[in-house]
Amino acid sequence: MKGQSPSSAATTSEETGSAKATSTKPGNKENGNINNYICNNFNTIKEFSKINNKQTQILSSIIDVSDNLGHIGVMILSYSKRIMNEVMGLASDNKIDIYYQDTDSMHLKNDDIAKLESLFFNKYNRQIRGDSMGQFHSDFKIEGAKSEVVSIKSIFLGKKSYIDVLQAKDKNGETITGYHLRMKGISTQALQYASDTHFNGEYFKLYEHLSQGNEQEFILNPYKYSVSFEYVKGGIRSRNYQEFKRIVKF
Repeated sequence: MKGQSPSSAATTSEETGSAKATSTKPGNKENGNINNYICNNFNTIKEFSKINNKQTQILSSIIDVSDNLGHIGVMILSYSKRIMNEVMGLASDNKIDIYYQDTDSMHLKNDDIAKLESLFFNKYNRQIRGDSMGQFHSDFKIEGAKSEVVSIKSIFLGKKSYIDVLQAKDKNGETITGYHLRMKGISTQALQYASDTHFNGEYFKLYEHLSQGNEQEFILNPYKYSVSFEYVKGGIRSRNYQEFKRIVKF
């Protein structure tokens, strides 16, 4: 359109048989940065032409204007499944029990780890245990532990909801214990408050209570320093202390 600024003009073209319209947007870029711009946006540039020694006009195709990297997340999640399935399939073929599996972790007997590690190396010629990308390592931790940390009992309630009672030795050879726990949708502070208030600070009893089909109310902002917000008409407000509650049942 005559007299319309190129940076604000937009036209729509639709190919025959296409279910989705494709927008095109012209714009001018400084020649000093044009090569970098083309490299970073090659997938959306339909055509470009040099106007003068200072500027280049670019016609871009615009289908998805959300400008996010969702496809990168999809690729990472997909590849994580491949990594997990290599280990899980090998364990299944060799009758090694896996008691719980999540996106990037699994629970199995400590005595089976060395066996699975050897089987994995023989089949894939890669070390399964380590801290590098694509490798596995234990995320059980107890402060002051000087020996390997293992779980001596566990409860698995559902997806991303479980508890492990941990055990290890300290520098004096004394047995020390701890917890490794998760519950989807429930914060660590809420778990601690419910445990302290209703189960004398024993996390395992809380999980046992839920494993029997009982309901449990959790306060998600139990302490005065637990800041919680919610969207309301006209903006965002800060929830009052101990106002945000959620009832859980498995």
